[in-house]
Amino acid sequence: MEPDPKTTAQDETCNAIQAENDRFETLSTFPDMWRRFCPQNVADDPVLGALRGFLEDPDTIAVLDRCDAQERYPDAVISGMKARGLSDLFTGVDGGKPTATAYHLSALNLLTSRANASLAITVGVNTLALLPAYRGASATQLDTILRHVSRGEFCALALSELENGSDLSRNASYFESGRLTASGSFQGCNDDHVQTHYRLFARKQLINGAMKHPLQFLLLRDGSGQSGPGKTPRPQPTQTMFWLRTADTQGALRWKTGPVRAADISSVELDGVLVEADQQFGPVGQGFKLIKHSLAISRGGVCALSVGVLARAFDLALAYATRRQVKGAAIASFGVIGRHLCDMDAMMRVATAVSLRATAWVNATGERAAPYTAVAKYLGCRLAEEGVTEGRHILGARALLRDLPYERLTQDVLLFGVFDGTSHLMLDELQTILSIETRRSTSGTLAAADTLETTRAVYCEPPQSLVQAGRIDMTLHPSGLVSGAMGLARLSDDIALDRITRLAQALIGICSEAKTQGKWHHDQALRFALAEAYACLDASLALAEIFDPNLRHHLMDNAVSPLASDDAGYRHAMAWIGGRACSILLTCLAETGLTPFPIAGSQKSVFDDLTHMFRDLRQGQDERRKTLAVELCDQVMRPLAEPGHFAGN
Repeated sequence: MEPDPKTTAQDETCNAIQAENDRFETLSTFPDMWRRFCPQNVADDPVLGALRGFLEDPDTIAVLDRCDAQERYPDAVISGMKARGLSDLFTGVDGGKPTATAYHLSALNLLTSRANASLAITVGVNTLALLPAYRGASATQLDTILRHVSRGEFCALALSELENGSDLSRNASYFESGRLTASGSFQGCNDDHVQTHYRLFARKQLINGAMKHPLQFLLLRDGSGQSGPGKTPRPQPTQTMFWLRTADTQGALRWKTGPVRAADISSVELDGVLVEADQQFGPVGQGFKLIKHSLAISRGGVCALSVGVLARAFDLALAYATRRQVKGAAIASFGVIGRHLCDMDAMMRVATAVSLRATAWVNATGERAAPYTAVAKYLGCRLAEEGVTEGRHILGARALLRDLPYERLTQDVLLFGVFDGTSHLMLDELQTILSIETRRSTSGTLAAADTLETTRAVYCEPPQSLVQAGRIDMTLHPSGLVSGAMGLARLSDDIALDRITRLAQALIGICSEAKTQGKWHHDQALRFALAEAYACLDASLALAEIFDPNLRHHLMDNAVSPLASDDAGYRHAMAWIGGRACSILLTCLAETGLTPFPIAGSQKSVFDDLTHMFRDLRQGQDERRKTLAVELCDQVMRPLAEPGHFAGN
């Protein structure tokens, strides 16, 4: 019998696709950078371990891939995660140790986003939605909410409205205070003694989990005494938080998205829904403040999501570059491919560093970590996008094929930059922080010794429940950029930190000069560019704290077993991020016409000094890249030749 040509062609196509996928195979035991360098050891947590094994199972990945292709919510995988204790990470204490901690939940974000971004935001939104309750709910309310969560119910946070976007102060959704009459009808009133119910009117859009997640948390303004949908909001209206169950809501629309195609991005509509008074939590009229506190914490978690996608992209690109051969040589040996790999490694280290530092500060100080979570949110998401693009250059056309694993990353990575505040909002926050630091620069900063003592206290704080961290009143405060750089430079023999200190001083000088010349107030683009330079320099300090072995010895107790690539990778990353900051400052001086003012105590202009520093930072980068590229590829190839080499890492 003659073989069916059509069937034969289909088989050949399937074999070709499988052969291409084999080139992307990564090792499940390949050491995870975030876990290895985490200041607190959460890798041995049994729930995280069980979830990691489940999410790295090829069968699980296949199910997630099908859900994305079919735009279908990943119910089966979520059920599997719940069976392995997922809910405990949001609610519980295991063996006397808290599990609903910043470290545990950031690690969860990393695990899920490495597996699948649709799954990541579907699971990650639970932390985001619960943060206002962790901080603002009464003990009785929180106990009730967490009982629902412990039964496996997922949460959604309904903040945004399509008409107002991220400007929550303009939200039109509202509530009315009142009581039920003897006939069961609602009667509006503002008397706390007789008030028993609220009536809710809302139209919230682009809400993650609005249809599928039973627990809803809503931010609504006070509309008591007024009626009718679509009323014009009062200027800066007071807003209040509520929680309710899905049975009380009406999901009206699911939005189709380019990234995270399996996620439930939909709407919540309430038209006079009645809830009892105890479903309002936190101080009445302080809901907006409660959300600001929550976002200050959650943004560090979004960075962990970005790190997970970037780690997946790096793993795939590195595995492919070592297996793909051209003219008998792996393409990883080509100079330009090695450059892409090394720069991806630098982005990985910077994003990992700002994520870990933000997590540590949230764990120790709660919302006082806001400057560090803003840097992590902005730079982590930005570098994830750039890193995925670097990998796309390595893969060429294979990065665009939907039958191969990389294509989805090119779509999914775009989500995180707009999640929990856009990049523009983060730059706006960072320019405010920079402006305050510039204003304070003439009045002195924290002493270097105080800075280091605070930093060590933060990194050595054991993991604590976010319920506690969200309400904590610590005396620890983030240090200034210049004082932080000076403190680290005193402890380290790395000359790069001296250069970072000088760059930080130059940044403050440029900001001061921009204010003096009247350019700061009138030029938002300049403020945002300088804010980006601030983020890069601040990230270089996090990079040193996390990856410099000498500094780790002084700042934290958790030892690290280094890989051969760690030293070269750290030095390349420090020069890479420092050079980026230096380039931004030079561009600002050149484009805005700011006078290249002299450095204090010197005849040399800041422009000349920055030019020399840029050359110093970049000097030797090509040699560092060559060394690092060889070591990175060796880390992939050696386990293939020696099975079990990385077992237990």
